[in-house]
Amino acid sequence: MSRDPNKRYVVTAPYVTLRTMTVEGNRMLGFQAGATVPDDVPEDSFDHHLSHGLIAPAGEEAQVTVGQSAEARARQARNDVASARRDLAGAQARYDDALAIKADADAELAAERAARQPQPEPETPQPPADNTGAGAGSEPGPDGNGSADGGNTGAPVGNGDPGDDNGTKADDKTGSAAKTGTASRSRAKAQ
Repeated sequence: MSRDPNKRYVVTAPYVTLRTMTVEGNRMLGFQAGATVPDDVPEDSFDHHLSHGLIAPAGEEAQVTVGQSAEARARQARNDVASARRDLAGAQARYDDALAIKADADAELAAERAARQPQPEPETPQPPADNTGAGAGSEPGPDGNGSADGGNTGAPVGNGDPGDDNGTKADDKTGSAAKTGTASRSRAKAQ
């Protein structure tokens, strides 16, 4: 919109300031609604006020032409959507990278924790106990249940020698043979 020299313009807003020439020089003056717009208002200021609907030709309704057209708004919206999609794709990539780094760090932490845990020593296998009550091919012993060691079924039976190395003696229940055997070996070496 531009100024039509054949029309008189009036202020349509409640109040505007316009630059105009006065007896004191070029000044900014205030004009109330209905006031006539001076002819010497600079073109850029006049066009600004006219496009915002602050002034209008006398007898006509003010038209606001400021702002974007529907086409311009749609174009801007499409650009905004495309920009947001790019931003979203970048954010998704950063999120995926952060998840991968976190998973690696969690796995490394779990491995470190497992390495710091004291490892239990493997258990030594124990020989199975003979629950039959009698040794294989043995005759019933003094206790009548078939064991020759006086009731210690499944335990190895020594021959009573002081030099017997199988860790048990014939009278293993009291432990006296082990003590005697050690003392006997000491005496044998001394002689």
